[in-house]
Amino acid sequence: MFESSSLRYHRAGPSELGKPWSAHRHVLAMIPPRSRILEIGCSTGYLTRHLAQHLCCQVVAVESDPAAAELARPEATALLVGDIESPEILGQVCERQYDVILLAAVLEHLRRPDIVLSRIAQELAPNGRVIISLPNVAHWSVRWGLMRGKFQYEDTGLLDRTHLHLFTRKTARELIAECGLHVEAERVTSMPPCMRLFQHLPRVASLTGRLAPSLVGYELIYQAARASS
Repeated sequence: MFESSSLRYHRAGPSELGKPWSAHRHVLAMIPPRSRILEIGCSTGYLTRHLAQHLCCQVVAVESDPAAAELARPEATALLVGDIESPEILGQVCERQYDVILLAAVLEHLRRPDIVLSRIAQELAPNGRVIISLPNVAHWSVRWGLMRGKFQYEDTGLLDRTHLHLFTRKTARELIAECGLHVEAERVTSMPPCMRLFQHLPRVASLTGRLAPSLVGYELIYQAARASS
């Protein structure tokens, strides 16, 4: 039976939240308590649950996979089932202002991420922020594969076959800027195998990420605000 990328990607999600390599752990650290949140691609709702129960946030969630959406529904203040790129869904989420717009592992799956990001960024409250996580195709593992003549899509990971766009740090920042936003903060995570090697040396892992983020950054995490006119 075919399993959606949303369900595949998030199946181990809750158990990963506290681990050093979890992008979601960094994402959650960027979100103030009691925020009004638009969460695009909520999957089964495990991030939604944490936002609601631990940070007392109000979450308007959007999920395209009906099975995942039903699991997420009890956790959200409001939930829309459908494609964020459809005019109907996009119109519904753009009827209110948000303190945080969350796009965790979402933009790479969209046909026109620039259009979606530009439109929903207009719904930020005056001091609102967009939080984005993206896989880094310039990671050393992909580069090593290219050196050996290998570039093969897979079921999960950096080369997930459902990714319609591939991003580097440079192109991620360009997309954010093109959509009328400016980056306030950037974090990177190392891939899980590397973090397991460094699990007793977290400072080493953190330093490596700061010194060579394009090379060792597995996921790129950005906090962005509206650019001043």
